[in-house]
Amino acid sequence: MAAHATELEIAKKHLTEAIGDNVKHYWANLKLWFKHKISKEEFDIEARRLLAQDNVHVHNDFLLAILTRCQIIVSTPEGAGSLQWAGSSASKPVKPAKGKKKFSFRQKFDHRFQPQNPLSAAQAFSPREVGSEEEELRLSAHTLLLPTRGQLEARMMVTAFELGLDNVTEDAVSTMVHAVENHLKDMLTAVVSRRKAYRLRDGHFPYAFSSDVTPQPYLKNSLAAYHIVTDW
Repeated sequence: MAAHATELEIAKKHLTEAIGDNVKHYWANLKLWFKHKISKEEFDIEARRLLAQDNVHVHNDFLLAILTRCQIIVSTPEGAGSLQWAGSSASKPVKPAKGKKKFSFRQKFDHRFQPQNPLSAAQAFSPREVGSEEEELRLSAHTLLLPTRGQLEARMMVTAFELGLDNVTEDAVSTMVHAVENHLKDMLTAVVSRRKAYRLRDGHFPYAFSSDVTPQPYLKNSLAAYHIVTDW
């Protein structure tokens, strides 16, 4: 990860030097692309307007560095189809018997069984071309899923670049991930607690949502627990 961070800082430095005073417009277009306000083609066109013809490669180098840093580009392991079946090497050759030749069911089975590679019938994996329409990331508002660590890191880096910062640390990304999870947990707790009854532990920790909060004669200390219950 440190090597990717160094590559990103070097690519950002070259891009800033090539664009010059118009770097703020580049960060604004980058933010619009991350928000899906503009397409990748429109972002490339705007970037070429800000760069000279011989400096267009720094734009591509920067995008490659930031995508690699966020682990969006998935590298497939090579040689997946050349795996050897362990059964072929584990089978021992049948030694010829001395003297009278004997036939057994095991010998006939050894001749009849042919080890095969189970991956030979598997469908070949063909990675999609990076930058295609199917490969573009969708916002969490569309997928209704929590943003991944790579998506959060990418958005944080765009904001950091707009504020003049050089990089985003791993601790900052981890803090943002926990903050998003806790914020959503608090929102769900607030919604559920306004519709369902619940119990309170130590006067502030809600639990036992949608359960009966009335005192139960067969539960120990049920009356004492009933006095600290807040029923909405």
